[in-house]
Amino acid sequence: MKYLLIFILFILPIQLFSLEIGKESPDFTLTNLKNEKISLDSLYKNGPVILDFCHIHCKPCLKELPILQKIFEKYKDKGLTVVAIDIDGPALKSRVKSFFKGLGITFPVLLDSDMKIANKYSVNAYPTSFIIGMDGIIKYISTGYKQGDEKKLIEKIEELLIDNTSEDNSAEKNDEKENKESK
Repeated sequence: MKYLLIFILFILPIQLFSLEIGKESPDFTLTNLKNEKISLDSLYKNGPVILDFCHIHCKPCLKELPILQKIFEKYKDKGLTVVAIDIDGPALKSRVKSFFKGLGITFPVLLDSDMKIANKYSVNAYPTSFIIGMDGIIKYISTGYKQGDEKKLIEKIEELLIDNTSEDNSAEKNDEKENKESK
């Protein structure tokens, strides 16, 4: 009976509300380091989005963020957006700015100091990365970081970018066909 109660109170809610690959990503609006509001749905219109939940005292984050910067630089012209979501509290905002600047991060950094968005995404370890497709669906989830994890991330990004290119090409072909038929 005791174990059933623990399951119902703690385990079941986590399983019911945890996000999985194939589920819709919860939308949100957060403030960036320049005090501008950015919403998720405005980001994935151009291509896939990597959301990376992190904080300044996270050693694996320190290793992963420069790799995400390289990935961003390589694929940004093809439509990839990378966003760091920092969960440090408001008292650390100035340290957060210098932390990301010191790492040479040029992609947006959003502040989730009350961890509402991290909780919405069921983040319980750092870093945790989500790749979201142009349809708003979660395509990939990675928890933690160890050397070599970026290979899976790049593979998924390239797959999504190829899918986006094929969709763009088929839309262009349909437009061309409609133009020919109307003449």
